[in-house]
Amino acid sequence: MSAVADRRNAALLRWLEACAAHGDACPSGTAIAERFGLSPCRGTEMLDRLQSTGLITIAGSRGRKVVTIVATGRATVAPQPMTPPRRARGRIGASA
Repeated sequence: MSAVADRRNAALLRWLEACAAHGDACPSGTAIAERFGLSPCRGTEMLDRLQSTGLITIAGSRGRKVVTIVATGRATVAPQPMTPPRRARGRIGASA
């Protein structure tokens, strides 16, 4: 692994530690990639690399990931599901 990749992984680990400490959700793969100036698929690859080296564990998948920092035992929270907006009842223009 290159020195640049090592620095990125260390920075990602610090970001995940901060998310866990503040009770935030794990950033998406896309958000990770954007933060480090990489292509969209690379963010998930970075998470996988941290997991394969034993620094984090990942539970869940596809936008519902919870990351646990092995050294501290702290974990990110599960993202809240998005609920679609409620549709108004009745017909438009109908009086009550």
